[in-house]
Order: sequence, then C-alpha cells, then structure tokens
Amino acid sequence: MLPGFTGIAMHDAWAPYDTYTEAVHALLSAHVLRELVAATERGGEAARCAAYRAIDALPEPMKAAEAAREAGAGRIEEQVKARELHGLRRAVADGVKATAARASKTEAKHHALSKRLRDRREDYLRWVHDLTLPFDNNAAEQNGQADQSLRMPAHRARGPGLRRDPHLPRRRPLRPTHARRPRPSHARQPLDAQGFGVVA
Repeated sequence: MLPGFTGIAMHDAWAPYDTYTEAVHALLSAHVLRELVAATERGGEAARCAAYRAIDALPEPMKAAEAAREAGAGRIEEQVKARELHGLRRAVADGVKATAARASKTEAKHHALSKRLRDRREDYLRWVHDLTLPFDNNAAEQNGQADQSLRMPAHRARGPGLRRDPHLPRRRPLRPTHARRPRPSHARQPLDAQGFGVVA
C-alpha cells in the first residue's frame, strides 16, 4: 500500500496503517470479533458480559447484509440496523466502563479494545452501510470461517453470572507433541529415499 492511496483500506487496526491519511479506513470486524471472543475468556464478569453482548449484536447485521446482496438491494433494512447497532453501542460503552480502572494487564487490554470499538465505530461498521464491503477481506473467512467464529463462545450470560452451557460438549485438550506416545516400531510406515512416509 502506498502513502498516497486514496481508496478504501481494509485492515486489522495495526497502527502503521493509520499513517495513510488519504485513505478511507475500514477495520475488519471479523478480526475484532476474535478479540471479543478472547475477552470472554478472561477478566471481570462485567467486562466478559459486555464482550458477549457485543458478539451477539453482530450476527443479525451480517445476515441482513448477505440477504440484501442476494436480493440486489442497496442497503440493510433500517430497523434491523438500528436495533442491532444500538445493542452493540451499549455493549461497547459498558465494556469501557467495566474496565476503566485498568487494574490488571488483562483489564487494560480489554479497556483498549472497548475504547477502540467506541472511537472507531464507523471504521468497523463500514460493511453495514456499504454492501460492497465484506465483513472481512480474507477469502477463507468470507467463505464461512467468520460465521464459525460467531459460534466459538461456549458461555452465555445467565442470571447474575456467567455459566457454561451444559449441553455443549467439552473439548479435550491436545497433549503437547513431546508428550505423545510413539507408535510401536512395527506400526510405523516405511520411509522412501527422501524420508517421507509411504502410504500402502
């Protein structure tokens, strides 16, 4: 990207990109979605709940944008846009408030994330107002990976606290490579001249 670029620059909010002052910046919502998912895993209860609510506000605009494209419409239905974006705005504001003390490294990181979402709201949501822009500029994520990320959180806000959904299966952590048991010598595949396994 050249310093004189004047089009729409889609990126992940890496600070050096902001030096391209002539460009219109569109920050990748799929990237910040991964940050929000990470924010649900650590930190105070109020901050984690705010992150969950921010995540929950994104699927409907995504679906509405896709439906509008398929129908040949030029924009998302205003009622859906207003409702979901209002929920996102409230969640981000609560996230800023919940982490304002920055009492730990985790809380400071979550505070910076919430402030970035608040201060650069329009950059993150350009895809909502301009249907020619995708949720993410990564082809793999446009083909379904972004939607999978929405389903990643295994918790939901219930009652006064956060509880894991008991109906979701628990994921068995992988053992480190060095801790895995070697296969018996008779079960190993023969190697060819270059050292690659030969499949019979």
